[in-house]
Amino acid sequence: MIQVVPVETVAVAAVIDQAEYLHPSICHEDISVSEYFEWEEAVVEKVAAVLDITYSDASAIVGAQLFIMQQAWSMGMEIDQVSKSTIGAA
Repeated sequence: MIQVVPVETVAVAAVIDQAEYLHPSICHEDISVSEYFEWEEAVVEKVAAVLDITYSDASAIVGAQLFIMQQAWSMGMEIDQVSKSTIGAA
């Protein structure tokens, strides 16, 4: 049987798998998919507030910057830093 998995889930799994190699202070066991999604949601909310746009529009901006999000998560970057990087790359 073929299982269809959302792209976001695959991307988050890749970030989690890479985290212990990219940021030594992060233990693989300590990271959960829900933590990543909570962090990503906070980034989207910050982008929406800074640009004074809807959550949906901010979500599209953040979603288009997957590489930046992966790097930021693996490096343990703060929400403010990530939102600035995401906005700058958009």
